[in-house]
Amino acid sequence: MDQALWLARVLLMQAGAVMASRGIGDAAMWEAVTGGAISVAAALWSYRARQAALAAPPR
Repeated sequence: MDQALWLARVLLMQAGAVMASRGIGDAAMWEAVTGGAISVAAALWSYRARQAALAAPPR
């Protein structure tokens, strides 16, 4: 999970840098957007993993 989130963060940061270089927003804005998106993705991933663990039969 950590590696996938790290890769997503790196890709979003790179995309933000490209957008900022083209004059669409600035680097700080894209860094904030990336941080928010990764936080939401991590929370959703954790929630779904917890739901799956609760639905599994007990050991």
